Amino acid sequence: MKINKSNTEGLRLGAWKCRLGIDEPFGISWPRQYDTVLGIAFPYNVLVGNKINFGERLAKLKKVLNIWSSRHLTILGRIAIVKNLALAKLVYSCSVLNVPVDFVKEVNRNIFSFVWNFKPDKVRRKTMVGPICKGGLSMVNFSDVVKSLNIAWVNRYCKAPDSHWCALLDSMLHKVGGAFLF
Repeated sequence: MKINKSNTEGLRLGAWKCRLGIDEPFGISWPRQYDTVLGIAFPYNVLVGNKINFGERLAKLKKVLNIWSSRHLTILGRIAIVKNLALAKLVYSCSVLNVPVDFVKEVNRNIFSFVWNFKPDKVRRKTMVGPICKGGLSMVNFSDVVKSLNIAWVNRYCKAPDSHWCALLDSMLHKVGGAFLF
């Protein structure tokens, strides 16, 4: 098996970052800004990464909400759009990256604004998130979604402790008690 050098890109890590533009080892291209793997951008600067990874997804979320905002939907219909179409654009990137707090606040602001047809909230958000049987509307709080996506990694770790990706986490957890934390 050979590497297809015309389709392969490298990302300089550690001490190799300072060698940008000096040489191109192994005959592959070395991007100067960022590299994209499975739809996630890996830049040399974290702030640029947040702008690329989350800025584009926020624009997609706003586009979906804007398309559906012209329809005369009930509040439950708007909540269904938020759950099934809008937040689906964010789940993958939020499950593999550290999500900035500002992004979570912006998403919550946009989805609740959409639900209330871009008017002030008429019901407290805490009440809306509650189940219908207790007077809520089963709305989604995006910060809770992000927390649940992070907790899902603990479940994956506990179910497959011998996997190769777990070795990195094991080495970090070893300093504070190991897998006994879970």
